[in-house]
Amino acid sequence: MTSHELKCIFIHFPRVAGSSIEKFLMNTDDIYGYRESEYKGKKIKEQHHTSSKKYISQNGSEIWNEYFTFSFVRNPWDWFVSNFHWDLYQYDWHASRGLPIKYRREFIVQECKSDFKTYVKKGAERPDWFVFTQARDFIGDVDYVGKFENLEEDMKLICSKIGKEYSSLTHENKTNRKTYTKYYDNETKEIVYNL
Repeated sequence: MTSHELKCIFIHFPRVAGSSIEKFLMNTDDIYGYRESEYKGKKIKEQHHTSSKKYISQNGSEIWNEYFTFSFVRNPWDWFVSNFHWDLYQYDWHASRGLPIKYRREFIVQECKSDFKTYVKKGAERPDWFVFTQARDFIGDVDYVGKFENLEEDMKLICSKIGKEYSSLTHENKTNRKTYTKYYDNETKEIVYNL
């Protein structure tokens, strides 16, 4: 997400309150899909989840070096559970509308019977498929990396750097679930650690 008004670029790693952050900074609900804007006569292109590497290759390093760049990360065990529940929600949403469903979501529901531990164990047997983007590779060399677990304080700091008054974030795309520690046994903890 690029804000020319605030002179910042937010690299939105999935499942770390990124939609809430984008809506707050852009002051709009229109944050999904492909976007274009202009910077010094050049088109800036991006999508909802654009990696830093892709952002720079599409738009050049001049804007990247001038604007304040930041991203957020999350405890990987919590992130994994959040991603699992998001996939369950998306499976139901797409199925109820007769829309195509991603293979990973079919795998979770049909082969793993929507069971988290089964998903982790069966998925780990498929190293060619069960691969998740590493946060470091996705966000690259940004000026600041906030933590989901410290969202309010880190957003206040970011707002002070970009000159925006902070107000509480709305929580977009929240999944309804227990705390992440309830989902793991020793085996699945180790599997996610290795991933």
